[in-house]
Amino acid sequence: MGNPKHELQLPDGRLLLEHMLDLCDAVADRTLLCGDVVPGFDRNTVPDRIQGAGPLAGIEAVLREAGSGRCLIVPCDMPALECEDLSRLAMTEGDIVLFENPPESPMQGLPMLIDANQLRSLEQFMDAGGRAIYRFMEGRAHVRVPLSRQERLLNINTPEDWTAYLESL
Repeated sequence: MGNPKHELQLPDGRLLLEHMLDLCDAVADRTLLCGDVVPGFDRNTVPDRIQGAGPLAGIEAVLREAGSGRCLIVPCDMPALECEDLSRLAMTEGDIVLFENPPESPMQGLPMLIDANQLRSLEQFMDAGGRAIYRFMEGRAHVRVPLSRQERLLNINTPEDWTAYLESL
């Protein structure tokens, strides 16, 4: 990308990370950042236990910090998400709640709602070398929530993704 994703600037002047934090603040009682401290953001930051382990390390850090209860996990690179999407996850019962995938699409692991009671199995999976959310999900009971507008799950992974998103506004 050339720059960290969270530093991408939206047309309204906010950084992508600010937008994502605003969404989380509207839905959750407490919002944490995972990974490295982000300068300029006065938020609790929880470090990854295993560096370089990707999104699962962040999920593990949040579950450890929470200790109990259900945690909403949101990546920093989904600018099309809306509060109503996250609220739908939060209102759905289950230890693991995800959005449905379109038919024949790879599993979309984030955003997700996951109960802190999943921490031990996540630690075991990661300690055995597991790094992929979809692999962690295999064989685990979870609830799928329909999403009326699948484009809201757009991930920004390349400069072309970002340009296409901005042009779609």
